[in-house]
Amino acid sequence: MNCIAEYLNNNHAYSDKTAIVFFDGLDSLTDKHRSVSFNELTKKVSMAQRCYGQYKLSKGDTILLFEKPTPDLYACIIGALGMGLKILLIEPWMPSYKFQEIFKKYKPKAVVAGFLGKLILKNLKKIEGVSYFSSGEINDFESGNITIEKMSKDDEGIISFTSGTTGEPKGVCRNHGYLIDQRSVLKKYLKYKNLEKLDLTVFTNLVMLNLILGKGSLVLDSSWKSSIVKQLDSLPDRFEIDSLATAPKFLEIVLDNTKKLKLDNVHVGGALGDIHLYEKAIKRWPHAEIHHVYGSTEAEPVAFCDMKQAIAKSKNKDFFQTLFLGQPIEEIKIKSKNNSLWVSGKHVSPMYLGNETANRNNKEKDSDGITWHN
Repeated sequence: MNCIAEYLNNNHAYSDKTAIVFFDGLDSLTDKHRSVSFNELTKKVSMAQRCYGQYKLSKGDTILLFEKPTPDLYACIIGALGMGLKILLIEPWMPSYKFQEIFKKYKPKAVVAGFLGKLILKNLKKIEGVSYFSSGEINDFESGNITIEKMSKDDEGIISFTSGTTGEPKGVCRNHGYLIDQRSVLKKYLKYKNLEKLDLTVFTNLVMLNLILGKGSLVLDSSWKSSIVKQLDSLPDRFEIDSLATAPKFLEIVLDNTKKLKLDNVHVGGALGDIHLYEKAIKRWPHAEIHHVYGSTEAEPVAFCDMKQAIAKSKNKDFFQTLFLGQPIEEIKIKSKNNSLWVSGKHVSPMYLGNETANRNNKEKDSDGITWHN
């Protein structure tokens, strides 16, 4: 088992279809630093592994990724997981002393950071034996064979730390089995009608899922300016989109600044939205399947709901937002405790790392050893 084997063993990983575009206007479509085909990305994966080899990284080693998402960084992620490296992610606004504590505990042998990342990291005390390089350096290497290490379901894949509501870092470990389970659940419910066209998304975590499916991603992670969004109406055929994964605010921006987009699927997550916004989306794309996706970083997804049903149920309660979330998906179990909703399932994250307060408030294990999340 290896969580990226499904991608690398699939024929579409070697096709000339568009895989990833970080969209910042029409010029970015042909910018080799922002746009890649599947075949180009897969070559970069092999180049990333050659780069890791030069720094003497091997299965079980930890690397810290500290860059803004780019096609090169995704190649670094896939290449690292393929080699059995553990990926450490830390929010850039983490207090430096907390950053230092995490850094010392997990002892990454390499840090992948660009210019801004290195500026942030300069406040860290120098730790011997750590190699620093940027994701762009992988392009200095030749492409070749790709290593796919055999991993167990419990082998660590991605360890991510966020600041948490208490200010104390909360770490979540996503092992190879968990990453595969979460992906299988999302694949089941994100029913794209067409994999040939691109998915317009603001969620960078969905890019990996789209890569597995063979569906390209047009990503607007930060460029939500009207002048940029308006250019979506002028996409050439090769970069045409037919689905949208969005937060409510970005959906509003798309509706206000485009006229020609034809969508088959719209998935709204991230926050609840106003009913009038979703009615506007239904009127714009009357034949599209529009769903609200409910979940959190620790349990994604929990429920899917047809937007028309969410609107009708919410209007019956005189709500101005869609507060009806539908039924939990088959893979989720629920229970109520202290007026809170608790969930468990194979794609619900395990106990937090390094934050027992968060564990006491938001996690518990039952007598069968199953972890529940608040």
